[in-house]
Amino acid sequence: MPFLLFACGVVSLFFAVVQLTAANKQPLHYCMAICCLAAGYILIYLSGAAARLILRLPWLANSDIAVLLVVSPAFYLSSLTILHEGRRSVRSYLAYFVVPIALAFGTGLYNALTAKRLGVGAVLGHFSSSVLRALTLAADLLFIAAIVLALLAAWRLHWARQIGDRAAFRHQVVFLFCYLASAAVVMAGWGLRNELLYTIGCLTTGLLVVCYALSRTAPSYFAQNRRLLRLGRREPLWDASAPALTARLSRLMEKEAPYRDEELTLRRLAGMLGEEPKRLSYHLNVSLSNTFRGYINELRLAAICRDLLVDPRRTILDIAFSNGFNSKSSFNALFFRKYGRTPKEFRKRALGTP
Repeated sequence: MPFLLFACGVVSLFFAVVQLTAANKQPLHYCMAICCLAAGYILIYLSGAAARLILRLPWLANSDIAVLLVVSPAFYLSSLTILHEGRRSVRSYLAYFVVPIALAFGTGLYNALTAKRLGVGAVLGHFSSSVLRALTLAADLLFIAAIVLALLAAWRLHWARQIGDRAAFRHQVVFLFCYLASAAVVMAGWGLRNELLYTIGCLTTGLLVVCYALSRTAPSYFAQNRRLLRLGRREPLWDASAPALTARLSRLMEKEAPYRDEELTLRRLAGMLGEEPKRLSYHLNVSLSNTFRGYINELRLAAICRDLLVDPRRTILDIAFSNGFNSKSSFNALFFRKYGRTPKEFRKRALGTP
């Protein structure tokens, strides 16, 4: 058991580093990093407690409770952002951490001051005193609340028919229910005051974090950085000239708008810039943290938004096709993913029409 806990904890810490080293980081990356860091610490702590190694560091007694208080808002915010397909779903992410961090600090201070006085039981168990039992319950209930609130957000999106990527949505919901089941095991351990059952519930949650990271975080990270992985190293000369190439690329897009050509390719765009395709591909992947297709689609969507407001009588489909899209379904999916509403809703809201 200690070895399995430690191994899962190390893997969780690895995926936290993956999130922090991702290119073009968003709030989601930081929330996921907090979740993985917290899960890794809790699992490694429980491994040390199971092996009785934590007795050498009594001031860390039950510090997993304080960490769980902080991970709950990060878990909720990351789930909410994923369910909304990357769109910013709250005004301030930091506001959600104020109270949990204050509670975590108080919990950590209590543990540090009382562990030595209460003895071995306080170091190795969550149920050695009424205060520890109450703190453990509060942390567990806060985590369960984060799961339930995320599931309620998923239900609202489903009811409002605002789901874009259904496969990703189902994937997230399935894992939320799995987390809820593992949290129930943790609560059962608390109710029975069974330290082993409590640890098994935490281990199950940690395994779910690892499985989730393997199924979603790792593929997206390696896909985003596949160009760097393929090259194996950065190109200092290309990096040094990146600002100049960015300026030239922007001027070309403003003057000639080649993105309106639905048959535009990386090779053709590189030829218009007088650069090698390999050089342009490196620039888009490394300097702009994007792919060729992603970069062109962003320009097309921005142009469509302008045209929707400039010419209200023009049909949406005509505007989309004139800006380089050749598929109605892919256009609608990309537009909704980017702006959180359909093109028709976007136009109505921007123009203030009923």
